[in-house]
Amino acid sequence: MLICFFLLIFTSPAKVRAGEIVHDDNSAPKKPGSKTKPKFAKKLAKESSSTISYLINSCGLSPEKAISVSEKVHFETPERPNSMLTFLKKHRFSSTHIANLVRKRPKLLLSNPEKTLLPKLEFFKSIGFSKDTLRSTISRDPTLLVRSLENHIIPNYNFLKSVLLTDEKVLAAMKRTSWIFLENPSKNLGIEV
Repeated sequence: MLICFFLLIFTSPAKVRAGEIVHDDNSAPKKPGSKTKPKFAKKLAKESSSTISYLINSCGLSPEKAISVSEKVHFETPERPNSMLTFLKKHRFSSTHIANLVRKRPKLLLSNPEKTLLPKLEFFKSIGFSKDTLRSTISRDPTLLVRSLENHIIPNYNFLKSVLLTDEKVLAAMKRTSWIFLENPSKNLGIEV
């Protein structure tokens, strides 16, 4: 029914009858979608197919998850995603960690890892996160990687340290729940950071 409505509105002189388009030029009825696909639609289908294949073969996603994720991220060439995967593997993220990151934050594949991820990883290491804990925490909640280091993560860290007093206590709190680095304390607790 919805397809018929769409076709009725967006097709040029034609009548819609029982899911078919009947053109006024008395040509044979055509099923919706039976027209030749425009070039951009073919290109999009090809890109989507290659993206799904990449997500399955390179990122370790199941076909179902890859289809779902492919709706959120598109790339014409695997150059950027390959760069991100190389970076993650260099920092010893496991296949499971990578699959979780891609499933939860697919657009990370399009990021420049040296500019966006490396400074955050270095910051978390500088406050005492072990590499293993950092990998598992980020894999569990990759939103940490999309927040601004200067505008969000560091101010939240400074606030938490002012309340909890030591890096060890801040790390312990973050291990239990990483959302404390994601929320804005001044907004949620009424405290200025």
